[in-house]
Amino acid sequence: MDNLENLEQKILSDARVQAEQILKKAGKKRQKMIQKKIAEAEEINRKLMKRAEEEAKLKKDRILSNAKIKIRDEQLKAKQEIIDQVFSVAKKQLVHLEGETYSRFLLYQLAGLELTGTEVLIIPENQRHIVEKLNLPVKVADDESIPSGFILKGDNKMLNCSFDFLLDYYRDELELTAARVLFESGG
Repeated sequence: MDNLENLEQKILSDARVQAEQILKKAGKKRQKMIQKKIAEAEEINRKLMKRAEEEAKLKKDRILSNAKIKIRDEQLKAKQEIIDQVFSVAKKQLVHLEGETYSRFLLYQLAGLELTGTEVLIIPENQRHIVEKLNLPVKVADDESIPSGFILKGDNKMLNCSFDFLLDYYRDELELTAARVLFESGG
């Protein structure tokens, strides 16, 4: 029986050695898998952090861009309000144009026209006494008046030189000029 016991001991010993080797291999394999999974997790974490940083930068840039646009829009709105005020003041001043200045304007506008004498001139009531002294070859309307400027009505034609109309008609050009004068810096 000694042989049998020895054989049994040998088998058990070999089995223990093999079990230890298998356990060692499994431990090493497990360790490699753990390290691989840690490396993969770290790579995923790195990619997520990079994406989060990029998204944060994009969001920051978008917020800054929107803020700049809002500031620009507010500045444009303020500039437009100033230009509107300039036009409003200009209209008020044109309504109260002095007689001599009004006469020069009227004569300048009528100078290049071929008048037949049948035309009717519609003028502001406060300029009537000055215009009548000019002895123009047109009839001054008794029953009509306008706030500023003048309107000349003739056979099938009309020349509207009311200051409201002229300012509205030339507003785009005048706004550009006004904006340059008001808002362009000296250098």
